Amino acid sequence: MSFKFNVQNATCKPIYIYIYNIRVSPLFVLVLSTILFQFVLNLFYVFVPLHELQLYIAEGGLISKLTTASYMILLIAFIGVFLDFLKSGYLCEFFIFLWLSICAFAREQELIRWFIDRQNVAVNLKFIFNSSNRLFDKILIIFIFLTLIFIFVYLARKYALRIIIEFFNFGVIAWSFSAFVCFFLVGQFIDELPKIAKPIGWQISKELYLKLELIEECTELFLPIIVTIIFVQYHFLLKVNKKK
Repeated sequence: MSFKFNVQNATCKPIYIYIYNIRVSPLFVLVLSTILFQFVLNLFYVFVPLHELQLYIAEGGLISKLTTASYMILLIAFIGVFLDFLKSGYLCEFFIFLWLSICAFAREQELIRWFIDRQNVAVNLKFIFNSSNRLFDKILIIFIFLTLIFIFVYLARKYALRIIIEFFNFGVIAWSFSAFVCFFLVGQFIDELPKIAKPIGWQISKELYLKLELIEECTELFLPIIVTIIFVQYHFLLKVNKKK
C-alpha cells in the first residue's frame, strides 16, 4: 500500500501547512519529535541541578514513569488501529508490531528478569553460553532472539525496498518511520558510547555521562510516541484512500 505526499498540490498551499498537518506531511513526525525532544532536554538542563539529574533518569524515576505511560498510550493506539490493519489485509504486520512493542517495553522495564533465575546479569548472547544459567532461561532467551531475527528478516525482505522508494517519493509513513529510526540509532549509539570510548582512552566525565544518559532515556521515551503518531497517520491515510 502506497502513501505518497502529493508534491504538485504542495505548490498550491503554504509549505507550513505540510509541516504541521499530521495527515499529509512527511515532515510532521520529524519536526514535532525534534522540537519536543529538544524542549524536554532543555527543561532538565535549565531547571534540574546536575547533581539531582540521576534521580530523574534512574530506574523508577520521572523519565522511566513517562516512558511507561507512553507505552500505555501506544497500547491504546494498537487497539484503535486493529480494524485498520484487519481491513487493509495487514493483520500479520499488526501482531508483529505488537510483539516488537511488547519486547521493547519488556526490555525498557527489564521484565525479562521476572522469568529468569538470575536477576543481576546482563541478558545477551553471553547469557546463553554461560553454563551456570538454567536451561529454561536459555531456551526463553533463544526463543526471543530467534523471533526477533525472523521478524527483522521478514520485514526487511518485504518492506525495505518499498520504504526506500517511498522515502524518495516523500511518502508520509516512510518519512515518519525514518524519524523513528533516527531516534533509535541515536539512543543506541549513546548507550554504547562509554564502551567505545574506553578502549580509545577517552575519559567521559561524570557530568557528561549524566547528560548522555539523559539523552538516551529521552530517546527511549519518544520511540513509542513516534509509533503512536505513525498509527494515527496510517488511520488518516486509509480514510483518504477510501474516499479516492
